[in-house]
Amino acid sequence: MKSKKFIINVTIIFLLALSINGCEKKSQKLSDVEKKVNIIQHQYNSEEFELIYDQASEGFKKVATKKGFVKFMREKFNYLGKFTSSKILFSKEKDGVIVNVTYISVYEKYTLAENITFKDEKNGNGLRLLQYTVDTGGKIVPVTKTENSMRVDIKAN
Repeated sequence: MKSKKFIINVTIIFLLALSINGCEKKSQKLSDVEKKVNIIQHQYNSEEFELIYDQASEGFKKVATKKGFVKFMREKFNYLGKFTSSKILFSKEKDGVIVNVTYISVYEKYTLAENITFKDEKNGNGLRLLQYTVDTGGKIVPVTKTENSMRVDIKAN
């Protein structure tokens, strides 16, 4: 009976060790993505939109032209203002190749959700931007005016 209990305990400890090891790998990928997102946010505030595009994955560049992306980012910058802070709402990793992170991001004018996906295309460049979505429609979380943004109320008759 004691040997059976010992085997069960060893098995549980082994499985626990494997699961912790797997979590460390995921958190390293997430950490890498967070660093890349911080760089993108800094480049956004500096209006270096072409640099953001240049660092994107080949898959991203197949569906978005540099000119179209820069135009989109300029419109976003004019609409939202500068980036001030963000918090991860949730993240997901798929097969160690794709990492998707949804942020609640605070800009000068609005607070909203952003969904960012990175992919390792296995070409030696590591994780690179694959998809970027700004939830201006409030589907993930409601879009709200940031506290210090100007608010104009128009009286309706």
